[in-house]
Amino acid sequence: MRELARELDVGESAATAVVDRLVRQGLVARRDDPSDRRVVRLALSDSGESLVTKLHATACRKTANLLVSLSDDQLAELVATMEMLDAAATANETLTCLESASVNNAQEEPAR
Repeated sequence: MRELARELDVGESAATAVVDRLVRQGLVARRDDPSDRRVVRLALSDSGESLVTKLHATACRKTANLLVSLSDDQLAELVATMEMLDAAATANETLTCLESASVNNAQEEPAR
């Protein structure tokens, strides 16, 4: 649960509560890790897979309906903006990784 909480940037108790709810709804299954009894793996159930597929199809359809109304110039602007956002997100991920590594290294260094 720790890894999921870190990825979602929430506390472990919040991640556990969400997972518990998804398990009760039959969308996610918990599985033991045969190589490490302390680890619990999460996987989408068949119902969860089906829901994700439906949500993805709906999002694609709605996005296509929005994009079809844009002019070529507007589409070009949108692409340029999305590329800038992608670059910013990539830079932010890199910065976050570097910051995390810096903090981890500082914690590992012996005090002088």
